Amino acid sequence: MARRTGWGGELPVDDTEAVARILCAARLVIESEGADVSVTLVARELRVTRQTVYRYFRSVQELLAAVALDAGRTAAPTIIDRVRTITDPAAVVVELVASAIEILTTDRVLVFLLGPGASTGLLGGSMTGQVARDQARSILDELEFDWHKLGFDDDTFDQLVEWCLLVIGAYIHRPDDEIPEPSQLRTYLSVWMRPSIEAARGGNRGARRRPAAGTMTQSVP
Repeated sequence: MARRTGWGGELPVDDTEAVARILCAARLVIESEGADVSVTLVARELRVTRQTVYRYFRSVQELLAAVALDAGRTAAPTIIDRVRTITDPAAVVVELVASAIEILTTDRVLVFLLGPGASTGLLGGSMTGQVARDQARSILDELEFDWHKLGFDDDTFDQLVEWCLLVIGAYIHRPDDEIPEPSQLRTYLSVWMRPSIEAARGGNRGARRRPAAGTMTQSVP
């Protein structure tokens, strides 16, 4: 484990804690400084040297990409919780996309990291880069659907993931005043996404998820 100095007199217990504290400090700097974020400012926030930060992240771009990835992982449980009682696959996808748009566009740090002119490579290359795809797949896989039985083979499922990310990315790049209200957003997404999702299922309706006991089936208009 790399030697650590400073840290305001409170040394991390291990590298995992060190990374977590660096990411937290980076978020604070982004919130206060925006585009002026730098390794120097992050190190100052932590009361460590720049070399200490560089032991864990080779550049400010790598650090910012890690902040974006960590923020995405943190947001995932909230997004998933919003759809756990929905039994219609098309409605689930619409709500997942709508929730992701709402969360990502209201988080100042994520707006900076993923918005226009972002220097993070949008989670590793693009909004549809491999890291972003893996995160989106993990969210869909955590739901209690058998996507293959629903009519999605591997290629079609990959296309669904890519399409969702493209829609989310399009809204992230919009000014705040061009993002619809929650109900309008869901209606719009449902009108245009639901028919395509139903068509991709190939008419197979046999693998719906059962609602948990005591819950009601929800649907997106």
